[in-house]
Amino acid sequence: YWPARFDFIFTIFNIALFDINVFEPTCWWPWWGPNQEFYLMIGVPFIYAVYAFIVAFFMHRKDPHSYTHALSSCLRFLIGAQAALTNVVLSTIYCRNFRGVSPRRRVEAPEIGCHAQREVIVPLGAVYGIIFVLTIPISVGVGLLLARRKNLLRDPRILRRYGFLYEDFRAGALFWQACVQLKQLLLVIAPIVLWRYPLAQGYTAITILLFSVWLQARVRPY
Repeated sequence: YWPARFDFIFTIFNIALFDINVFEPTCWWPWWGPNQEFYLMIGVPFIYAVYAFIVAFFMHRKDPHSYTHALSSCLRFLIGAQAALTNVVLSTIYCRNFRGVSPRRRVEAPEIGCHAQREVIVPLGAVYGIIFVLTIPISVGVGLLLARRKNLLRDPRILRRYGFLYEDFRAGALFWQACVQLKQLLLVIAPIVLWRYPLAQGYTAITILLFSVWLQARVRPY
C-alpha cells in the first residue's frame, strides 16, 4: 500500500480520469448500483465541462471576451479528455464470457453481470459517444479547416476560441493536435481489442508510442 500522502495524489488523478468509484455516494444511498454508476459516469464530463466554463467565465469576467474564454476552456477540457471519454464510452461494451462464470460479466469489473443493465447502458453509451467522441471533435476540426481555407487561423477571435489546439505548433504543422488525439485513441482501443492478450497489449502500446516519437522527430511540429 502507498502512504496516505501518495494515495491523495492518486485520488486526484482518479477523479480527473472519471473514476467515479472515488466519489460515488454509496454510503448515502444503499440502493446505489451498477446502473447508477453508469449514469454518474456519463454525467461527470458534463459537470466537469460546466465547471471549466464557469471558472473561466468568472476569471475573465472583466474581459469583453469572457464568454469566448469560457467556451475555449470548456472545449480545452473536452478535447484534452478525449482518451478518458473514449474509454468511458467503450466501457459500455466491455462484456465478455469468462470460462466457468455465468452470465456474461463486465471486463473491468467481473463481479458485475451485464445482462440486467445493457438495454439501458448501451444506448446511453452510444449517445454519449456520438456527443463527446464524435460530434465535438469533428465540429471543431471542420471549423478549423474552414478557418484555414479563409486564412483566419490567426484571427484574434478564432485564436481566443480554438488557439489552444494549434498556436504552439509551427506554421507547417498546425494540425499536429489531430495526431496527438489519434495516438491517444489507439492507446485506449488497443487494450480493449486485445483484452485476452496482455503481452500483445504491451507490444502494441510500445509500437504506437515509438511510431509517434518517430513521426514527431520527422515532422518537428513545435
